[in-house]
Amino acid sequence: MRDIPDNQDVMPLPKLLIIEDQLSLLEVLCTAFEDDHEVRPASSGEEGLAIAHEFSPELVITDYAMPGINGLEVAKRLLYNLDNGRVALTDYKRTEAVAEAHADRQPMLDAPPKFILISALLTQQIIAEAKALGISACLAKPFDLNELRGIIRRLTTGTEHP
Repeated sequence: MRDIPDNQDVMPLPKLLIIEDQLSLLEVLCTAFEDDHEVRPASSGEEGLAIAHEFSPELVITDYAMPGINGLEVAKRLLYNLDNGRVALTDYKRTEAVAEAHADRQPMLDAPPKFILISALLTQQIIAEAKALGISACLAKPFDLNELRGIIRRLTTGTEHP
């Protein structure tokens, strides 16, 4: 390990919020990315929103199907500053209408995070809703951790390879 002189600036790690109600998967994901990111875990959508307010993540990995607020609702609230009550997203046209109606609203966070939606229930309708909201990527469970790493690398650095 190389020593870094005190006067040399060290780049901060990218901030990653992981929202997953399956605790064993949450632990695996946090461990997998803790060396390259400043990681914060959340086991529910509500907890994820609370953490996002203080943490201001650059990237959010969220499960779709969780008790309470689902992953699309989390994205909608953070991207469109709609943290004032739950509005269920039921279909692509409604999601697209929400995105269009609130396109002029300021994001809840200083810089809106990029989102990766993960789900065992991934359907074309959910993918369409996610894309309409501005979610960057969708990944079906079970997934390959290296595939997720590649998506994160692409979203945070714009490159496909290390």
